[in-house]
Amino acid sequence: MKGNFWKRLFLNVGASLGIIAVLVTLIFLLGVDIRNTAESVFADSSYADAKSRVAGDLSRLRDQYKAAEPVLSALTKKIPEKDSLLSFSVYIKSLAEKYNALSTLRFGEEDKEMSAVKFSIRLEGGYSSVSNFINEIDKSPYFINVLSIDIVGQSNKYNATIDGNIMFRN
Repeated sequence: MKGNFWKRLFLNVGASLGIIAVLVTLIFLLGVDIRNTAESVFADSSYADAKSRVAGDLSRLRDQYKAAEPVLSALTKKIPEKDSLLSFSVYIKSLAEKYNALSTLRFGEEDKEMSAVKFSIRLEGGYSSVSNFINEIDKSPYFINVLSIDIVGQSNKYNATIDGNIMFRN
């Protein structure tokens, strides 16, 4: 009987330890699986959040485009076509006459990427003529990007050189 007791005790303890070992292994494997599933869910939710933000940004951009479209259309209409840039020389001549100045306009290279043509204006006249001419150029109906203005004074006569780009649409 004594041997039977110890035998049953070892069997019960061994079976209990075996069951505990199996349960610990199952819990460990379930923990790993739960962690992998949680990471996958987190990654999927992060991806879904990113897609949601992108969709929101796209929606806002569409709304902004709809609001900007009439303004863009109006601006595009105000930019002269390339062929009508010849009227710019008439405009410059009329400004020079208006302010009693002598002017020479030369067109330079075309920048196709910017849709612009370089120009250079040489101007000769009194101080007020030159300054009024430059102010008028700044207010002109043409889209002009003035790159430089050089003014040299000689007694009552001033010489000015205005270099820039005039924008056009194709």
